[in-house]
Amino acid sequence: LCTGYPVAFFSNKSLNTLENIKGNRWRTASFWHRSFLKNAGAIPVTMPWGDGVSKALEDGTLDGLMVNMDSGYEIKAQKVAPNILLSKDLWLGHLYLLVMNKDTWNGLANEDRQAIRRAAETAYKTLGTVMNNSFDSQLEDLEKDGAKVRVLDSEEVEQWKTATGYTQLQSVWVKDQEKKGVESASTVMKKVRDIITDFMK
Repeated sequence: LCTGYPVAFFSNKSLNTLENIKGNRWRTASFWHRSFLKNAGAIPVTMPWGDGVSKALEDGTLDGLMVNMDSGYEIKAQKVAPNILLSKDLWLGHLYLLVMNKDTWNGLANEDRQAIRRAAETAYKTLGTVMNNSFDSQLEDLEKDGAKVRVLDSEEVEQWKTATGYTQLQSVWVKDQEKKGVESASTVMKKVRDIITDFMK
């Protein structure tokens, strides 16, 4: 399991603050994040990931992209949406899974399975440092490409958290899950909030 990089806001329009997203068409990855954008005043757009996103930013059918910094970097969003705001304190919360078919795993020699386990342990111990270094080099590359990049300050991060109404959205999600018979939804959400609160201390 690993996470993506912090969130970045790529825009083809002036983006001095996150207030500038209001009334503009923004693409992001999930129902949570579309709701964040909507609550903050943007018009959320659903669009498949790929070259079409860059094309839509270039032709103006899309005004902005809220995405992991590395994903925007990989599609070179900065070439057509060079106004970028980002923060290491904002995350999209996606987990990426490295998986293997069970039959394939069972067909491996024990020494190969042990090697994969050791590689995972090594990766877990070093991933933070690797990602921090890569974050810095991606930031430099964005600026070399002519992008106007600014890191949000802590007050702006708090303003974004308020604007998204994320706690209310979480409560709505819990109620929806409970209606579907998921009795542990409230307990799980509380545990997640406790973990985040504890970590942020």
